[in-house]
This record gives sequence, C-alpha cells and structure tokens, in this order.
Amino acid sequence: MQLLSSLLKIPVIAGLVPRISDSFQSEAEALAKKLNLAAQAREEGVENRPHSSETSLDKPQHQIVEEIRSRVSQLKQLAVAENAKAIARIRSATAETINVELILAQIGAEVSKVKLAMPEKLETARLTERKKLKHLRKFKADNRLRRSAHYARVPSSPSKVRSML
Repeated sequence: MQLLSSLLKIPVIAGLVPRISDSFQSEAEALAKKLNLAAQAREEGVENRPHSSETSLDKPQHQIVEEIRSRVSQLKQLAVAENAKAIARIRSATAETINVELILAQIGAEVSKVKLAMPEKLETARLTERKKLKHLRKFKADNRLRRSAHYARVPSSPSKVRSML
C-alpha cells in the first residue's frame, strides 16, 4: 500500500504530470485494497516478475485495466442516461412553448361569442363612447385645446393635505 501511495503522489514535473486529486487518491487506494495489490506486488517482487524485458501485462496489471474499463463503462452508461434525461427535459420544454397564433384564434372566437351573446349591450356601449368622444372634441375645439388632458397630482399623505389648508 505504501508503494502505491508513493507512486500516486508523483510531483508535478514541468507541468507534464498532473496533480492527483484527493478523491482520485482515495479511489486508487480503494482499488489497491480490493485487488490486494500490495501482497501481489510483494509476491511478484520476490520472484522478480515481471522481467524488465516483458512486453505484456501481468495478472495484477490486467486486473487494474479491467477495473478501470469497468468503471469507464459504468460512467459512460451514466452519461448516456443523464444525456437522455436532459434531451427529454428539453423536448418537453419546447413542446410547452406558447403558440401565439392559436391563442389569438381562441381570443377571436371568445370575442365572437360575446358579440353574439349580447349585441344590444355592445351597441349601447359603442354609441355612449361615440357621444362622449364627440363632446370631448367639441370641448377641445371651443377652448382651442391641442394637447391631451393633464391632471394635477393629488397629495399622497394626510399631512400634505393639512399643509395645503
């Protein structure tokens, strides 16, 4: 275990070897414990294996590679599942977008219903509005007004009202 720990704490050399995070350190130590690498390393060291001219991986190295492949496979599956969930959320969000044309058509249909339901009230309201506008235009013409009405501000607090009195 000591050997693995010392190997994992390789110092950064001119930016070529990245620092190993604490979480990676603990995962590596857990893997070493799971595969019993310290004991296997002692056994192989006693028998001087693997030889320096060896070009293929030995049993512990194969175990490490398989564990890493397994973990990478799990992470890929997790990434694919999360990606599918994200795509589904995006699709559901775009499906809920507001269709403006549909809303305008629905509003037009409601207006038509109201016009058919109470034509007399609408006609009376229209005539009343026309009369009021006619009176307003006459008032503006009689008083030579060109601008819109301007109303003075009303005092907002009782103390301001008292100060005006």
